[in-house]
Amino acid sequence: MKKKIKILYIINSLQIGGAEKNLVSLCNYLSKNQNNINYEIHILSIDDISSYYKKYLKNIKIYELNYKQNNSFLVFFKIYNLINKIDPDLIHSWLYGSDLIATIISILQKRKNIVWSIRSSNTMRHLNFFSRMFVRILSIFSGIIPKKIIANSHNGKKDHINLGYEKSKIEVIHNGYNLNNISNFKKTSVRNFLRSQIGIGKDYILIGNIGRDHPMKDHSTFVRSAYFLKKKINKVKFLILGKGIKQNKKLLKQIHDKNLKNDVILLEPKSVDINDIYQILDIFCLTSSDSEGFPNVLVESIINNTLTVSTDVGDSTKIVNDPNLIIPIKKPKQIANKLYKIVNFKTQKKTNLLKGLKSNLSNFNISLISRKYLEIYQNIIFNCDTKSYEEIGLVPLTKDLNSPGDRRRFAFFLQKKKLPFKILNDISSHKIVFLTQQADITRWLHEKYSYIIYDLTDSYLSISKTNVKGWLRSIAKYFFGQHKKLYFNYWNLLGKMCKRANLVICSTIEQKKLIQKYNKNVEVILDLKDTTVKSTYKKNYKQSGPEFQIVWEGLPQNVYLLKIVSSVLIELSKKYKLNLNVITDVKYKSYLNKFYDVHTFQQINKIFKRNSIFKLHKWSLNNYYKIILNSDLAIIPTDLKDNFIAGKPENKLLLFWRLGLPVITSASNAYYRTMKNANLNHYCFDDNDWYNQIEKLIVDKQKREEIGKIGREYAEYSYSNEKIIKKWDIVYSKVLKDLKN
Repeated sequence: MKKKIKILYIINSLQIGGAEKNLVSLCNYLSKNQNNINYEIHILSIDDISSYYKKYLKNIKIYELNYKQNNSFLVFFKIYNLINKIDPDLIHSWLYGSDLIATIISILQKRKNIVWSIRSSNTMRHLNFFSRMFVRILSIFSGIIPKKIIANSHNGKKDHINLGYEKSKIEVIHNGYNLNNISNFKKTSVRNFLRSQIGIGKDYILIGNIGRDHPMKDHSTFVRSAYFLKKKINKVKFLILGKGIKQNKKLLKQIHDKNLKNDVILLEPKSVDINDIYQILDIFCLTSSDSEGFPNVLVESIINNTLTVSTDVGDSTKIVNDPNLIIPIKKPKQIANKLYKIVNFKTQKKTNLLKGLKSNLSNFNISLISRKYLEIYQNIIFNCDTKSYEEIGLVPLTKDLNSPGDRRRFAFFLQKKKLPFKILNDISSHKIVFLTQQADITRWLHEKYSYIIYDLTDSYLSISKTNVKGWLRSIAKYFFGQHKKLYFNYWNLLGKMCKRANLVICSTIEQKKLIQKYNKNVEVILDLKDTTVKSTYKKNYKQSGPEFQIVWEGLPQNVYLLKIVSSVLIELSKKYKLNLNVITDVKYKSYLNKFYDVHTFQQINKIFKRNSIFKLHKWSLNNYYKIILNSDLAIIPTDLKDNFIAGKPENKLLLFWRLGLPVITSASNAYYRTMKNANLNHYCFDDNDWYNQIEKLIVDKQKREEIGKIGREYAEYSYSNEKIIKKWDIVYSKVLKDLKN
């Protein structure tokens, strides 16, 4: 699992501006508030970065490429190499130029997690030929390249849909702001000092406009409105703050022609802190005529306790949510009249208007806005939402959790502890994912973001490399659809999955040793007592009837193991009346449960050479308990030459013991070890052992009762559900600790 999720933002430049300020604010917030997920934030500026932002950006890696000072191809080569080196999990481009760069990179480097941005409306009106061409190209690729396109305004979304952008991919998230600094009063010392610096008396009304020199900002209408308002109010001044304002000859001429040279103050952003400007204003007036998306200046003005009016552009009416404060576009006389009216409002009326403006700001709180961004990022990266990510992802053996492996292992633990989990139908990242052997490990081993617990209960790693089935297993899983990718070497595949997993659970200490070659974090946990196991157990050890009843229970695919004891049972049947009860399914699909039907009775009949000493019982809970409790002895024959079968854990032995039944097993490692731990020795290496062990228990009722009771006591004490659940508890606590670290 990756320790950090890398998000790379690409922007044309990081100079003072609305789009840039919003990106910096978002990144700073994300770097501090990561919603329990460890994000690493990178910003790549194609051109230069403001010294102000360099100081302001903390815990964020920034890259400044100075496009205008370098060769274009060299800059692109640097971008290509940087992105390769950073290897981000998601790229979010912020403006059209960076959208185009992200698109080219995604094609060249085959990166899929791309997000674009929309920061304006009425887009094409003020763009040059090349920029228009870029937008047209982007509209063509909008349905192919980005996973999402985030617009900062509804108007921007509508405009870009009309330009051909893919509608289904566009999400609207407004700009976010830190509302901790919201003010209910002006900073008197700052206000008085700055007013004196620019020559404005305390008794003057100051109306301001902030925006770079651009036709869409329509500073001309602001100046003409000032001209008409000046005729009505003597003690009023006007201020325009914006990059390039002092170089706009047309605007300077207009101010001169309207005789407003002493009334309109022009300032460049570098000469003053923008936030201080709001402190000296009495009214902020946005006169933009078009192309605005979500004007930052409106929110900033309100945060600084400034009465704010705006034209109806972009999503400005969602910020200034009062029709009394909306002014017409390009109507200077009407704007002047509205401003005159507002200036003459009583103090209480102005206070109420400000309260109304502030009450709407909670919609743009940076904490709320950043969560919306993270929700989209997590949906893209993890293929699930935040709530699902926090749930434990479970790939069970069966979707209804009704298979023995689900009823007796982690799925049961999750249900008992009431931990939130989600059954996964496809690959998706979650904080914790639990995989059973039903999982498609050809895909899961490439999943990067989850803490994976792999439940490898069968000893596939112990299978000999000369075993034909071992070589065919992975191929068969591919052709029958369990695996989406083809691996010829199943041992190698299992090793890779064990290496990828953060924790592996197995069933025997022998398995643990094999798995530790790939992963040191391995735990041994046996099956829980099945919820279907009744509290009743065998109490009467007298022979059940005229025939001595022996029972075998298991999967129909494993009835071939009865060959191990078939000759012994046939031989004993000549001396004693006995019956072998086989509890299993009456038929099954051959090879991975996918191929043709195999009838179990026919298989057993061949094994016992048509001898009638066995009886087949269809598996059901009722049959299971009725037959086992009425049997005198249970047998578990295992092929000791088959590492896979011989490597199985002692679960079946414990199950019989819990029901109070005496059991004879093959001497596999797990059965041998468990018998020894229980101070019993009813395990067999060969036919002679099987014959002697079974005969002893046929003739000795006392012995049957003794070992039945010893076995039950040992199973109930040493392998109680409480003890096994405690093991799962310890493992789960360890997982949570690992995630914290």
